[in-house]
Amino acid sequence: LSADFIKYVESEVSRLEELKSSKLKELVLKKRSELEEICRKTHLVPEADGETEHLMAAIESGALDPASILEQIELEVYKVKEEAFSRKEILEKVEKWLSAREEEEWLEQYNMD
Repeated sequence: LSADFIKYVESEVSRLEELKSSKLKELVLKKRSELEEICRKTHLVPEADGETEHLMAAIESGALDPASILEQIELEVYKVKEEAFSRKEILEKVEKWLSAREEEEWLEQYNMD
């Protein structure tokens, strides 16, 4: 093996590690967004609400492993989905109530015009 080939392989490994890190960060943001959306729809508050910026900074600095963060977020998504399922009946009633309230507001606006 030549020294040039070894340097080429090292640079390729470095490039691929950066690409992997970038893709993991992207995936962390996507999963975090998914978690926030599920929480919003189910009227729940995520455990680490508003922590995305801190997570990304920690990942950038190398203090946190993106794979472990991703695993934690996926676990939290699972917990939130389970909680939402256990509250399904209540959530359906809340949605009906919100819909009825919107309709009532619309009717009031309509009657005022």
